Amino acid sequence: SYSAHVGGFAMGAATALALRKSGLDQRFDAEAEAEVTAFQEAPEFVDATVAAERNDVAAAERSLDALLAKDPAHHEGRILALRLASQRHDAARIQANLAPALELLAARKEFASVSTTWVDLRRHNPELVPDERAVRAVLSAARRHEAPGALVDAVQVGLRHHPKLDALPGALWACGEVLERAGRHDEARKAFERIVGSYPLDPFAERAKERLAVDS
Repeated sequence: SYSAHVGGFAMGAATALALRKSGLDQRFDAEAEAEVTAFQEAPEFVDATVAAERNDVAAAERSLDALLAKDPAHHEGRILALRLASQRHDAARIQANLAPALELLAARKEFASVSTTWVDLRRHNPELVPDERAVRAVLSAARRHEAPGALVDAVQVGLRHHPKLDALPGALWACGEVLERAGRHDEARKAFERIVGSYPLDPFAERAKERLAVDS
């Protein structure tokens, strides 16, 4: 009815007035604006993306440097920075971005992406020696996702360049199990033997001894 409509309008007007007096309407506006802002991409990343599409790598990297200085955990920016550095074989920029990129992917539980990022990087930059932090991130992700290629390669890099890395005994154990399931028993045995020989005080050494005794 008309009276009900007028009454509803009056109630709405009264509510709005009360909100204005209490300042709640300003708070609601601020919260709504914050939600919209959260979905707006950082301008530096937009600039970097546009520059990368134009193949202006120098401009893209300048924008990414500004972005990552302000927001080191910017996921897409870190991945783009790593991709551009890998394409250019820029060892310094790869090292600066590799471990942070892998850790960001792992934090998002994108373990398959950690493995594929590692494999792709190693294919394009075979001479690069990744640092311990990057190797640890790959070993952890490859075990969770069970990515044999990335796991075996990261173990080899670790043994060759970072033999004291604390994640290696467990990774070698996982590597041996993966190789066994693939029917590569001789290689699996070598992985277990490496644990016993190189890390005799590690808890995985006892498990490796037991496995070797069963298989002998």
